[in-house]
Parts: sequence; structure tokens; C-alpha cells
Amino acid sequence: MILLVAAEKGGVGKSTIASNLAVCLAHGGLDVVLLDTDGQATAARFVERRDEAGILPAVSCVQRTGEVASTLRDLARHYQVVIVDAGGRDSREMRSAMAVASLVLVPTKASQADLETLPKVNELIGLARGLNPELKAIAVLSIAPSNPAIREVEDARKLL
Repeated sequence: MILLVAAEKGGVGKSTIASNLAVCLAHGGLDVVLLDTDGQATAARFVERRDEAGILPAVSCVQRTGEVASTLRDLARHYQVVIVDAGGRDSREMRSAMAVASLVLVPTKASQADLETLPKVNELIGLARGLNPELKAIAVLSIAPSNPAIREVEDARKLL
């Protein structure tokens, strides 16, 4: 399975979600690899820090940019789950990963600026389904205020 974590905007928790999913699945006994396609290398640095601290289970991580579809197909032959951390923008990496992924998780904050990016991401997913009709997509409300007096979460849920 190839699972892509992607969004049109940075700072919505993509790397955190991708890294934590990889660790969680590794704890569940799955053979998982994390593919970091973002130049910031947040997920790769997370894995490096875990390795240096000797934290188990180990999680494999590969860094790659550009067209990543062939890399993903190859990794999927060797691992049960491939998790892709894509940078926060429309990129060649995100589009080529969508062409081969089974599932794309789209994290968003419960804010106007973040929610306004969802129509563009939805359009990109629609285009990707022309090449990959089995692609499933799920929006994830990743960062939201916990104060019940703030209506952003309710508004975000309605929009989603």
C-alpha cells in the first residue's frame, strides 16, 4: 500500500502525521518505509533522531525529489506500507505520488486560509484519478482549537 500525506499548504501537520503513522504501523509489526519528498526533510530528520536515540522499532526512510512514481512502485515491492511525506505545495513529487498511491490523506487546519486550499487539492486528486482511478482521498482536520466557543471547527466540518 502507498499512502500519501499531501496538502497545498505548509504547516498543517503533514510530516507529523506521516512520521507518526510510520511509527505506529511499525509498532503493529508492519514493514514500513517513509519516503520524504520535501526539501525541508522534516520526516527524514525525525527518523535520524529516532535512530540516534536507539528507539525501536526502527523505521526506514528514503529521501527523493522529482518524479517519484517509479521509486514508489519499487519500494512497494519491498515494503508492506510506503508512506509519502510531500511538501506543502503543488509539486511534481505530490502529483507523481498521486498517480500511484492507494490513499491520499489531506491534512488541514480549521482556518479560512487553510480550508481555501482544499478546492485546488480536490482538483489535483480528480486529475490524478484519470491515471489512478482507485485513488482514495480523505481530508484530515489536523489542527483545531479546542475552545468550544470558537466556531472554526464546526465551520470546517461543514465545509469538509
